[in-house]
Amino acid sequence: MMFAKFIQDLAIRIGAIAVLFISSHAFAVDACNSEFEEMVSEVMIETLNTDPQKGFLVDLYQEILFVPVWIEERTLSRRAKALFSLVKEDRTLPRSSNLLKEAAALEMRANDTYTADKGLDEKIELEFALSELYKKYAEFRLFGSIDWDHFYSRMRGLRSSGIFAGWVQYRPETTPLSLLEDVMYHERSLKRAFLEAEPKEYRYTALKQALFSYLDLQEEGGWEPVSLDKVIRTGHSSDLVPVIRERLRITGDYRECPVENNEYDDCLNASIVGFQKRHGLSPD
Repeated sequence: MMFAKFIQDLAIRIGAIAVLFISSHAFAVDACNSEFEEMVSEVMIETLNTDPQKGFLVDLYQEILFVPVWIEERTLSRRAKALFSLVKEDRTLPRSSNLLKEAAALEMRANDTYTADKGLDEKIELEFALSELYKKYAEFRLFGSIDWDHFYSRMRGLRSSGIFAGWVQYRPETTPLSLLEDVMYHERSLKRAFLEAEPKEYRYTALKQALFSYLDLQEEGGWEPVSLDKVIRTGHSSDLVPVIRERLRITGDYRECPVENNEYDDCLNASIVGFQKRHGLSPD
């Protein structure tokens, strides 16, 4: 019991030293805020020591020596504000995603916490909640929407059955923990850290730009479905031909034709062949 208390006291002192070290190297703070961070560190050590179920939080704050990441005495830290901005501005997140809803609710809670000048316990609970939000967003940015543990398990199951698929297994070197630790100790912005952690292969950048292009089209109204009930051949006419022209025009695949009517002519056919080739289809 005495030894456990000694370890806890030592951790508190190390955390206090870390607060001063990181504060002096990463950003300027006043003496009042340093005192606040020391108090926060002490309470976080005691809280996480009595609640080992908070696995990610324990791992995170042990790595950064129990220095608060998201809160300051009178306002959110710049990292917290950056996290909210990243989540809100991330176009790859579906607008209906739970992550966006959680971020919006947590931002309102943070504003209320500081507007009402709530106590230390409420601010520390906010710190932990922001770390959980960061974890979810970092996992989305680093690993995507795929449950990779389940994917690897399925791959092992297939191999044990003698089925060998040529899937490329993406294993990023950066983890949510290592990324935030790097941000804390090297005075880097979250935005830059996430950008540098993006894949440099698999044509990731081109795929992301293509996604943004389709999101732009969606925001502009998209296109109406083209439902064919029969084959339209060159030289034939159909009320759907103008719809097909407009569909190709929206995606930049239409070559302007001198005559535009309901006839499926050679000019329109050339645009369709170009569309098929661009999407890796066999022209027909």
